[in-house]
Amino acid sequence: MEYQVIILPSAISDIEKLPKNIKAGILRKIKWLSANADYIIHHNLQNMPDSLHGLCRIRYGSYRVLYWFYAEERKIKIYHVSPRSSVYKKL
Repeated sequence: MEYQVIILPSAISDIEKLPKNIKAGILRKIKWLSANADYIIHHNLQNMPDSLHGLCRIRYGSYRVLYWFYAEERKIKIYHVSPRSSVYKKL
C-alpha cells in the first residue's frame, strides 16, 4: 500500500526549475519512495534545527529529495529538492 505524498510549495518550485529529464526521474523516485517506504531505511539528517527535526533524505543521482516520513499517518511530505552541492546550504 502506497503512502500519500504531499509535495510542499517549496519543493514544487524546486522541481519546476529542473531540466525535463531530471524532473521526470525525481518524480519517479518520489513514486518509488511512496511504494517502498515500509521497506527502506529513512536517513535522518543530523544537527537540524527543531523546526526541521525528523527531516530525511533520499538520493537521485547528484540530487537530494528532503522529506518527512509519517509512518502512523502513512504520509510523506516532500520539503525540498536540489543538487547535493547546494541542498544543505539552504537549510
